[in-house]
Amino acid sequence: MDRRRVTGWKKLLPGTGWAFRRVSRVWGLAPVPRATAPLGRRAAAVRRVVALAAPPPGGASEPVGVFPEGEGDGLAGLRSATPAAGSLLALLGRRGVPLLPVGVWLEGDPGEPGRLTARIGGPWLHTAGGAAGAEEVMLRIGALLPPRMWGAYRDGITRRVGSG
Repeated sequence: MDRRRVTGWKKLLPGTGWAFRRVSRVWGLAPVPRATAPLGRRAAAVRRVVALAAPPPGGASEPVGVFPEGEGDGLAGLRSATPAAGSLLALLGRRGVPLLPVGVWLEGDPGEPGRLTARIGGPWLHTAGGAAGAEEVMLRIGALLPPRMWGAYRDGITRRVGSG
């Protein structure tokens, strides 16, 4: 299969959108749509993140695992995060909700079935908002990924962990 023609993993298998929504509910995942998605979908996703992460009585007090490269068209590597993402995660951190950076990728040769791989970093309380906060989160995630997936954060990750 030509991966350049795939813009989302849901296009690979019909019906996976329904399955992903079901898995998200059962496992307590809160997929956050892109900035280009309708505002209502993005707002609902933020409410779900807060409901899962906020301390009781308003939330479930769950740590937040962050893996933005988990989307199918992220195969080329990390893209720049929005400053709003850094601010949202900092708000959770200031409320005592730990973040877990998660690197998720497909190992194997392009066009061949691969092995889904995940690395989970240590928890930390993220308090820096805006663009600097978003960059910190992405650098922690990127350090868990193979160098071919460092994308927009290649220089910063290289400084942090070496050339890989």
